[in-house]
Amino acid sequence: MTKLIIQKNLVLSLCLFTKKTTIPFVIIIDELDCVIRNSDDKELVHSYLQFLHSLFKSEESKAFLALGYITGILPIKKIKDESALNNFREYTMLKSKPITKYYGFTEEEVKELCKKYDMDFDSVKAWYNGYLIDGIHMYNPNSVTQAMIDQDCDSYWRNTSSFSSINTFITMNYAGLKDDIMTMLAGGKVMVDTRSFQNDLSDIHSKDDAFTALIHLGYLGYDADRKSATVHYPDTVTKFF
Repeated sequence: MTKLIIQKNLVLSLCLFTKKTTIPFVIIIDELDCVIRNSDDKELVHSYLQFLHSLFKSEESKAFLALGYITGILPIKKIKDESALNNFREYTMLKSKPITKYYGFTEEEVKELCKKYDMDFDSVKAWYNGYLIDGIHMYNPNSVTQAMIDQDCDSYWRNTSSFSSINTFITMNYAGLKDDIMTMLAGGKVMVDTRSFQNDLSDIHSKDDAFTALIHLGYLGYDADRKSATVHYPDTVTKFF
């Protein structure tokens, strides 16, 4: 009840402020999916989605909202066959155009960094040339930055919070998941259907869900050129196991 009151008070305050000043709000939220990734409390997640709905999609929000800009590791959580926030233009690891080049460091950017910090480009490429999106070789910006600062190539990405998800998915072993991982580690590719994933790490029910989650988390490469999608381990991921 308290959460609902706070939510209504916030929306009312935004409406009143905009009415008084005639200046609408631009709302920016980073790590939108933090609650969904880190909580198994379904009631909390539901309340959180209702809160986002009140900010971005309610009738009241039309009165105070000029623009909403949100980022997160996972796409917006789906509810059944729809999304609570399906009025956003969404860019993901699966559909990144036209902002693909901003998903990480491009090869040209990494070459310039290697020159500036006197690092061997071939070594950096072997470590961090993680995935190919729309024909652009994309490098992990966190890992490249750390490598430049430390003057040493290492698996910096494994220290992030989402890395623990990999072991969880592997132990599930849905329909031969472990076997497929071995295939990928050996350089092969496996089929994956990305359509069933509900963008919720606590709602994994199949091998396809697990692989799709790992694609969005950046641990798997993804080839969307074929009608049947495939996944493969980027060079960087093979060093994490």
